[in-house]
Amino acid sequence: MMAGASHSGVFTPNLWSGGPAPGQLYNFPAAKTQNESRTHTMFLGFVDKIGTAFEAKEVATGFGVHLAIPMIREAREKGNLTQEAARKLLVDCLKVLYYRDCRAHFKYQLADITPEGVTIHDDLDLKQETSWEVASFVR
Repeated sequence: MMAGASHSGVFTPNLWSGGPAPGQLYNFPAAKTQNESRTHTMFLGFVDKIGTAFEAKEVATGFGVHLAIPMIREAREKGNLTQEAARKLLVDCLKVLYYRDCRAHFKYQLADITPEGVTIHDDLDLKQETSWEVASFVR
């Protein structure tokens, strides 16, 4: 049984030991049904609200699944992306999603995750890079 899990199926993290590892939180629903365990290795995964867990090279939610993931997969198929090219790709994906959902907010954050650590870039916005002038032509 995984540390922090109880027999009732309710997750109770052990706060004295620093809590569960991210892989354990991700894998808990799958471990309950598939009897799997995960170590402290890097991975990209997603657990939805009903406990379906999966791993992929790219993960998105909502419209991002339909609009951003194909853009990311196409760019990955062309070859290795530099950090700057990957950042531009993500901004392009955010622009597409922003135009699709007119109620979305224009501010966003990006994070660079490397073996050396995490760098979060705050207060980025799409307002300077997007234009709603074309909206008057759409009816």
